[in-house]
Amino acid sequence: MKFSGYDTGEKAREWMAMGSGSKSPLLGIVSQNPYEMGYTAVKTIVDIAEGRKVEERIVVPGSWITPEEANLSQGGAGPAGPGTAAQ
Repeated sequence: MKFSGYDTGEKAREWMAMGSGSKSPLLGIVSQNPYEMGYTAVKTIVDIAEGRKVEERIVVPGSWITPEEANLSQGGAGPAGPGTAAQ
């Protein structure tokens, strides 16, 4: 059975480190972008404080990361770390 996840818990990192193919049950994960989330939140608060209208729903896209992109099997830092596609 294969599956995907959201963010990087300990088990997800372990499975990503196994690489792709039959070794890992994890197809990949959706990683959040904390910098963009914080920037968007602060910008929205400033807009509200200055009387500008803001969208009712604001979406900050995530990134799909596969075991190959995470670079864990080659000793990389993994999702959202140095040498990864999540930067």
